[in-house]
Amino acid sequence: MHIKKKLPITMIILISIPLLILSYAIYNYTYMSVTNDSENHIKQVTSIEGNALSTFVNYQIKEVELSARIESVVELLKEAKQSEDLKQLIYKTEALNVDKLLTLRVKELNDVQHSFVCDLKGNIIADSNSTGLMLNITDREYFQQAINGEIAISDEIKSKISNEDIIVVASPVIDEQGNVIGLYCNAIQISAFNKYIENITIGNTGYAYLVDDDGIMIAHPQKDKLGKPVENSVLTKVVDEKSYLNQTDTGFDTYVYNGTKKYFGYTVIPKINWILAVTQNVDEVNAPARLELYFIMGITLIMLVITSIISLLFSKSITNPISGLIAIMNKAENGDLSVSCDYDSNNELGKLSNNFNSMIKKLSGSYEELSAVYEELSATEEELRCQYEELVENEKALAISEDRFKQALDGINDVIWEWDIKANTFFASDKWEELTGYSNKNIDIKNFLKIILPNEELERIVKNYKTLTMSAEYFREEFEITTKSGDKKWILNRARITMDSEGNPIKITGTISDITSIRQANDKIMELAYCDSLTGIPNRTTLMSKLDEVINECVENNKLGAALFIDLDDFKRINDSLGHDIGDKLLKRICTKAKSILNQNEILYRFGGDEFLILMCNVKAREQVINLSNKLLNIFKNYFIIDNKQVYITCSIGICIFPTDGKDKNSILKNADTAMYKAKEKGKNTFEFYNEEMSKKILKDMIIEKALRNGIENNYFYLQYQPQVNIEGKIIGVESLVRLKNEELGFVSPGEFIPIAEKTGLIITIGDWIMETAIIKKLEWLNNGYGDIRVSINVSSLQIHRPDFVEKVKKLVEKYKINPNFIELEITESVLMEQLDKNVVILQELRDIGIRIALDDFGTGYSSLNYLRTIPLNTLKIDKSFIDDICINDKQGAIVDSIIEMAHKLGMEVVAEGIETIDQLKVMKEKNCDIIQGYVYSRPLLSTDLENLLKKGFDNLIK
Repeated sequence: MHIKKKLPITMIILISIPLLILSYAIYNYTYMSVTNDSENHIKQVTSIEGNALSTFVNYQIKEVELSARIESVVELLKEAKQSEDLKQLIYKTEALNVDKLLTLRVKELNDVQHSFVCDLKGNIIADSNSTGLMLNITDREYFQQAINGEIAISDEIKSKISNEDIIVVASPVIDEQGNVIGLYCNAIQISAFNKYIENITIGNTGYAYLVDDDGIMIAHPQKDKLGKPVENSVLTKVVDEKSYLNQTDTGFDTYVYNGTKKYFGYTVIPKINWILAVTQNVDEVNAPARLELYFIMGITLIMLVITSIISLLFSKSITNPISGLIAIMNKAENGDLSVSCDYDSNNELGKLSNNFNSMIKKLSGSYEELSAVYEELSATEEELRCQYEELVENEKALAISEDRFKQALDGINDVIWEWDIKANTFFASDKWEELTGYSNKNIDIKNFLKIILPNEELERIVKNYKTLTMSAEYFREEFEITTKSGDKKWILNRARITMDSEGNPIKITGTISDITSIRQANDKIMELAYCDSLTGIPNRTTLMSKLDEVINECVENNKLGAALFIDLDDFKRINDSLGHDIGDKLLKRICTKAKSILNQNEILYRFGGDEFLILMCNVKAREQVINLSNKLLNIFKNYFIIDNKQVYITCSIGICIFPTDGKDKNSILKNADTAMYKAKEKGKNTFEFYNEEMSKKILKDMIIEKALRNGIENNYFYLQYQPQVNIEGKIIGVESLVRLKNEELGFVSPGEFIPIAEKTGLIITIGDWIMETAIIKKLEWLNNGYGDIRVSINVSSLQIHRPDFVEKVKKLVEKYKINPNFIELEITESVLMEQLDKNVVILQELRDIGIRIALDDFGTGYSSLNYLRTIPLNTLKIDKSFIDDICINDKQGAIVDSIIEMAHKLGMEVVAEGIETIDQLKVMKEKNCDIIQGYVYSRPLLSTDLENLLKKGFDNLIK
């Protein structure tokens, strides 16, 4: 091959090979870096989101576990265990109260579809959704597991109530003897997991999905995949082999889906054995590496073209003069020594041509020798030039390679470092300065560590280093550093140790990653678990843990502690009138003020809703607790300004000193709660210390409640009737008054048992008995010739708000064929105003039947006189408090005048209650009061005594 062709080809080959090798090295390094970063990122996202899902599951488990201890739930299941008729039980007050409790808890828990309670036979006896009552769940696998005393979590199932996909978290309910008496269950919507999954994305193609332990898709961004087997062949194999059941670490692999290769990471959610998978297309991950490859190939191609052109031009510049010289030499070789070279230049070829011409003239006889020397000189010159050009090109390629390596280092977020132990030199990439704030030039690593680390941490790291360099090739560790600006950062250090032939460390190479955001995310998850998200103070979970610790410390060291149970008075009224946003801001403001008055031994917890608890440690005297209680009450002396609104509120505080008044957390909380309710009974806005008398009252209330439950069947109840007399002295009606008496309690005042009946809901059954008994008695009087006497019956708020109340009244009227115009239902002013609009509708329905309506205790509530125009009333009953001093108090007389005048204008009758003296009777007659009721005529009487009075009348009382 001629030099003219061989020279450019050789130059192109010599330049192309290093360029191609360098291009491949850079591409391979970029590809590996991008792949490793993507793998780490997918693993990191999978781990964090898996931990969040695990926290969500643990929260649901803790929720049912705590709910299973609610006293009303336990008591209901005890009664269910002994009951022979569950259909009757589920409509009793206890079951209805638990229904309401479950409904409230479901409203508080956004992801819970419904909650229910079932007995040992699997019958649902309480449900936040009443349609689930008496369904049987014994066929459910979670029922069989939980009934054996374990917390159970179901697989994805179809709800028997809503037919929607759910999982059920079930907790056994344990009685005082430790026996399982039923289950408390929360049904969690599968859609809650899907909403969570939709928020997880990586790049343009990365997403997450959730599968159960059978490989069925639970949550996926594409809704049509839900409920179908997972299409990830690798994950399917993992599920089939159940190889993950004892694992908690994150896994990583690749798979092909619809012809697309994908990376994916997965992690197992403990306790439910579901798998969270996060996936991303390999093409998207490798896109930066491909762009780098295209760029390198383009540059290489351009360099090859430029090199080819330069090589050809350079080759011509050398070979053309040589070709001309060769032609002349060929003539000389053929014997023509008259030839001469015309090439004129100052370079080596020009000199050679001149010398050749001179030699031809002078040494024509030495042609062969001269020709040989010429050829040798030409070859030497060509070789030198080639070596020079190669050296220049290699220097350029080396500069380009160094520049690209520096750009690659700058593009990595981690610090790359190397410590030569023998030479004691430390190298770090430019990211070092961005991470620490210190220059990466001339780093003395030992002194530098003393600057950025606390002494204790430095000692630990030095100790670990000495151990690792003797036993390990790789190591990793996390620790906190202080940057030059004073900021705190958490870093992850990963390194490889290089040993010499004798096993001594000579070099350590590694990377440093900033993991501050990851640590902060973990801290946030812990904060959500143990702190109240609204107020930022410790929550009930933290309290229960801390209370055990404080009780043990008090017992072991013979110290006292105190639990102050705080309940905001009428907080619901603020939420209902001003809105929950104002209510939330008020709670935060109260917490801020309360914390400002506490010392280090006094901790404020949010117990739930509008209830708080302050735990006092190392209490030395009762006055210490009293002082703190007074400080708390002082917080509420003035109104709060919330969103430019004046908000007034007070609190009631119950105090339990322990271990004097309670030796375990349940008794302490119960006794503090009892004392708090005692404070509310005393008028609220005060505090009360727990004492045994309170427990005695609770015990008596329980005995009364027992009597109330059995009162109808055991004839503990009876009715008395107080006459209502018109202005002429004729008995026109009676008010029916219930009484309670049995051998254990004797006579029980209505003021004692009526509140208990209303609190337990027994007032509904008792009220139904009163109404029917009074109607039967009224019918007897009519049949015995005593005339159509009007019967007034008191109705509680629980009765009137029952959806079937109006229908019950209508059925009684039809059953006994009685004139409804002689039945009068009395409601108090406070009950009327609770839900005015709803109550007006109910009262109008009763009026449409023909029932009379009376407003009892008028003047003691908060109603506006304007409301009376819209309320369908027949009678106003003036409260006794306006009558007591009417003979001596002109102001009260004026008020009564106004009430009577207003009632008459609105077409209502007026009844004056509590008339006890002749003087009061005369005054009320003068004021034109329609009906008199009181001891001046008669106390409440038994039916037989009333009949005697009906025969005799009051003709001789006063005219």
